[in-house]
Amino acid sequence: MLSDELSDASREVARQRIHTVGYVGVTLGVGLLVLLAVGYLRSSPSDPVAPSVTQSALESSDYSSKRRDQAKDLLKMFALDLEPRFDFANLSEWAPEALDAISSFKEEAVLAFSAGDYNQAIGVIRKAEVIAKETLVQWEENFSENYLASLSHFGNNESDVAGLKIDKALVFKPTDPAALKLRQRIDVLPKVRDLLSEARVAKIENNPRKEYRALSEILGVDPQRTELRSRIRALEAEISEENFNLLIQKGFGAVDDRDLRQARSYLNSALDIYPDRGEGKNLRDKVERLGEEVALETALAEAKQAISRDDWPGALVIFQKAIKSHPDDGYLVDQTMIASKIVSLSKAIAGFVAMHQRLSSRNVFLLAERALKEVSEIADRSSSLSVKSNKLRGFLGEYDRPVDVVVRSDNHTHISVRGVGEVGVVEKKSIRLKPGVYTFEGKRSGFRSRLLNVEIGLYQTSVDVELICNEQI
Repeated sequence: MLSDELSDASREVARQRIHTVGYVGVTLGVGLLVLLAVGYLRSSPSDPVAPSVTQSALESSDYSSKRRDQAKDLLKMFALDLEPRFDFANLSEWAPEALDAISSFKEEAVLAFSAGDYNQAIGVIRKAEVIAKETLVQWEENFSENYLASLSHFGNNESDVAGLKIDKALVFKPTDPAALKLRQRIDVLPKVRDLLSEARVAKIENNPRKEYRALSEILGVDPQRTELRSRIRALEAEISEENFNLLIQKGFGAVDDRDLRQARSYLNSALDIYPDRGEGKNLRDKVERLGEEVALETALAEAKQAISRDDWPGALVIFQKAIKSHPDDGYLVDQTMIASKIVSLSKAIAGFVAMHQRLSSRNVFLLAERALKEVSEIADRSSSLSVKSNKLRGFLGEYDRPVDVVVRSDNHTHISVRGVGEVGVVEKKSIRLKPGVYTFEGKRSGFRSRLLNVEIGLYQTSVDVELICNEQI
């Protein structure tokens, strides 16, 4: 609540003021103690024996050294403790005369110190301290006065006066988080006033949606108005109840019209509001039954269209989805099996065609022949499957056709074809091999053995191979 904010702000301002005044008091107290100590040293009784001229000079030198140290400490304390606060306190904006006086006194103190006039340096720097500390106290009071006044006027919805006061407060503390936040809230206060008025009218008109929009917009521009949250929650509950009942009514109407898409939309929206209400469960049962009926009709129509386009993978997906809801439908079971077989064989035939080089392997060749036999039973159902099958038959014919291979050697090297058989020790010999990759091996006693890989192309008519072991061991 704004009254709480005002109370909190007052306590915080008081705390800061006590801190600043306390700081000034402590600093002045420390300075006073230093002066008393110096005075005591100067007035302390001397040795009962009359001092000599030498002793008097020593005491004078010692006193001067102490005054020098005292002046040095005061200048240092001023530079480290007070001067850094001048920029933060923004003195150049609201107290330029005080800042000039402080700077002038400090400069005079530094010059006196440099000239060895330590008493003068101490006196002048203390004047600078007094002005600085009084100015800092005034700085804190000026900020506090204007900030609290602005907060009070803000609570009374007086945006103009509140704005003037917070602007004055920001002159003293331009970066104060609380003041900057209050400035933002004052900027939107006119809009907040209008929205509050709109919300009051909406409440009188019994229009919860309009009232909810106005209050929600207020929180959007001024989130600190937490007192509105309880009313917003009550309005949310009232609006949700109204929305839920309307959605349920429309959902049952859509089921009666067999408009599945609209019925599901109303159901989902209603369940988003109250997922466990009995009305929602009743509507869900009716929508699910309608969905099963429509899904089967739609699936059969879509599958028929897919088959007419020779899109058996698409038809299979449709059948598989439909059979989950109708596992006992005999027609769906049969069509799913046919579609699955056509898709599977089509992939297998396409794989054989794409990698036809593998048909040079006898095992792969036999697998391809077996696939073609299965295709013959259903090829008339898919034109693309027939085309792929015919292409595969062409490849099988080519890979089953032997090619003449002329093997040449030195009549000393024993030659064999791995996985096929022996060629023997020959000078020249013709053999026949089907297309594929073969490894010819040459051996000869006392010579290093040799391996030679030979690829017989699909459409080659003859191949020459020369293999001689001529590297002695």
